[in-house]
Amino acid sequence: MKPIRSICLGLIILLGCLMSSQNVTAESEFTAPRLEVHGFVSQGFLKSWENNVFAGTEDGTFQFNEFGVNVMAELIEQLHAGVQIFSRDLGDIGNNDVILDWAYGDYRWRDWLGVRAGKIKIPYGLYNETRDIDMLRTSIFLPSSIYYEGNRERQNTLIGAGVYGDISAAALGTFTYQLQIGDANMSSESGDMKYAQDQNSALATMEIERQYTADLEWETPLEGLRLGGFVMQTDLSIELSDTTSSDETTSDAASSDASTTASDTSTESENPPSSDSSSRFVPDETQRFYIVSAEYGWNNVILSGEYQIAPDSHAPEGYYLGASYRLNDHFEFGGYYSVYYGRASDKDGKHREEQGMADYSAWQKEWVASVRVDLNTSWTIKAEGHLINGTAQMLTQDNPDDMKEDSYLFALKTSYLF
Repeated sequence: MKPIRSICLGLIILLGCLMSSQNVTAESEFTAPRLEVHGFVSQGFLKSWENNVFAGTEDGTFQFNEFGVNVMAELIEQLHAGVQIFSRDLGDIGNNDVILDWAYGDYRWRDWLGVRAGKIKIPYGLYNETRDIDMLRTSIFLPSSIYYEGNRERQNTLIGAGVYGDISAAALGTFTYQLQIGDANMSSESGDMKYAQDQNSALATMEIERQYTADLEWETPLEGLRLGGFVMQTDLSIELSDTTSSDETTSDAASSDASTTASDTSTESENPPSSDSSSRFVPDETQRFYIVSAEYGWNNVILSGEYQIAPDSHAPEGYYLGASYRLNDHFEFGGYYSVYYGRASDKDGKHREEQGMADYSAWQKEWVASVRVDLNTSWTIKAEGHLINGTAQMLTQDNPDDMKEDSYLFALKTSYLF
């Protein structure tokens, strides 16, 4: 992580040099920073039938809330800084611990080139950068095949630096790009680790050594149509408990995280054997996956779809298709169909059956319908129903008894934006 800290320090120095090059002087142009403070608070209710989803939802639960406050400052015309604190509760995930969600400095030198450094948002798909803002979507939950709630911490930010910009191509539209490099902290209490260890009990620890991301969005000449492509590569250090030694289990441990995928390549581990006799290191893993996205808005209708895939056949695969319709200033309706496979090469679940598990634990397919009511421009209420087939993204620790193939989830949520 030290090299990334050095990169961030270097970028801060670079930002200072760029500011100086703009001839900003205390006497002529300096003014007090403009501050904007915004935030959101939400409370929800979850009730499920047949299986628990993240919490004891079969009995109904109010362990579903979010709170965030962010401050943005314009230091000079081209230099901005921002920070957000955030807490959430989703069953055993979050438990209302307050965290530094993101914090960065942003210097926009030209339309086609800007620099960010700090704890920066990852442009994961079309909607990750705005997933906290309920006002921007119809649904309560984004499609879990791409935006699995248990992996929010890992999908959300990295600690590092990036460049970005907008490039106008005249009649061809506008291209927006982002390139990032950084590290990510993965707490042993995070939803990411909870899901990964639930999928593979042999997993002791998993650390992110480095992350690289690249994103390109195209605002096409056809009004309302935008297309996107995203790639992320993650270098992982994995440690397994000494309960298994199979290469397949090693691969499964790496691929159990729904937000990334199984390994694309493996190299010999440079780590020495663990001094703990109950655990062992496995070769470091490099994971890579891709997301392609499309959204089309026409009048009051928005159509969207995204597809995630990786080079490795042991990797997860997922996609969704969705639509929403704004009836008037107060009512909006929407729905989507989401499909997730824990392993692209085992879509029928035969491999899971060979391991003594139910075949339907290999997939999760959801039909989702949502209704949104805007009481005013700041306060919204949403209701949502999920028809779920399969259990690939449900946790055995939340379901100590055998899980059923078909289950149902009802969600209710109210959010206030300030």
